Amino acid sequence: MHAGYSSTEEQLGAWLKSRPDLAERTYLATKFGGSYERDVAGEPDHGFDISLGRMIEDFENSVKHLGNVDLLYSHVTNQAVPYGLPMISVTVTG
Repeated sequence: MHAGYSSTEEQLGAWLKSRPDLAERTYLATKFGGSYERDVAGEPDHGFDISLGRMIEDFENSVKHLGNVDLLYSHVTNQAVPYGLPMISVTVTG
């Protein structure tokens, strides 16, 4: 996960925790799949990773920071998955 997104989600999550009246009425959406690794030369590699593992990792990190995620978007589409097919349904408790 990109440090900037993590920081933004942490700040928003802290603000929502301080305002439970708004948190109950807030619908949160975030994205997954951005790959912000460095290439061999140390330059940013702004590729995308929309694998199941990345989706779960990014989703869990977002829930940890925000407290809740209602909708999870992918940064890009997977051309191998036909439109109309549900990709995955995730339920988190805890």
